[in-house]
Amino acid sequence: MNGILRIAAVLAVLALVAGGTGIVACPAFAGALDAEGMPFETSIELADGSGNEVATLSTVRLYSEKPRSVAVKYAFTNHGEVALTWLEYRVKYLDGNGSVFKEPPRSLETFMDDPVKPGETREFVQKHYFDGAETAAGVVLEPMFVKDAVEVKPWTEPRPGSLLPEFANDPDFAAHFEDLDDNLPVKMVFHVDEQKDETVTDPAEIRAAIERLAGMRIGEEVNIGYTDSGVYYGFTMADGSAWGVFFEAPGLLSWHGRNYEVIE
Repeated sequence: MNGILRIAAVLAVLALVAGGTGIVACPAFAGALDAEGMPFETSIELADGSGNEVATLSTVRLYSEKPRSVAVKYAFTNHGEVALTWLEYRVKYLDGNGSVFKEPPRSLETFMDDPVKPGETREFVQKHYFDGAETAAGVVLEPMFVKDAVEVKPWTEPRPGSLLPEFANDPDFAAHFEDLDDNLPVKMVFHVDEQKDETVTDPAEIRAAIERLAGMRIGEEVNIGYTDSGVYYGFTMADGSAWGVFFEAPGLLSWHGRNYEVIE
């Protein structure tokens, strides 16, 4: 993990929730599907930061728009008592033999401007592009977590042109990069591209990663996205709290569902 270009993602690991897995396998695609797509259903339960199951994420249809790309239509149902504004989950892509061939670190959908109300089902579509010749014949879903309007801070416009700690325009976030002698996380978890998560507890390595992140200067928002290039870092403090930052690809910061160029 040497150099800024190795850093592609840092994830806010506030409440990674263990749970079941939803699996669906469809026949291998012979070509582009018709406009209606291929119907299929599978679902997972998602929990909030307290471990309470408050939502269900279900697949609805699978579309193959062209070679090396797929679109999945989801239905997100809030069966809790408060509005939900944040959804994180993992999706693994299966080939025609049912084997996983792509495994991005996470998928994120936010509803900051229009929270999903209790009892509401919200549909959305996510598109995914692959760098090989494959196209997905099915998906595996794994739950991460959801957040409600209380857990998610009100949106504040970031500050392009600033170093990462100041870019977020959030004093609590900036504080994670200060006074590392007394404020150093006890654990770091990172995931590079499609490798498995790795855990680091060496204080020198954790400090080096935070200092490397702190020196990154973030530019303007860009309309670019990737599926297969992600890396995330999650940091756990001595009191059990956790924080992180996510980069969708080398040189591309993902912040609240928007992407920003890393310019230094």
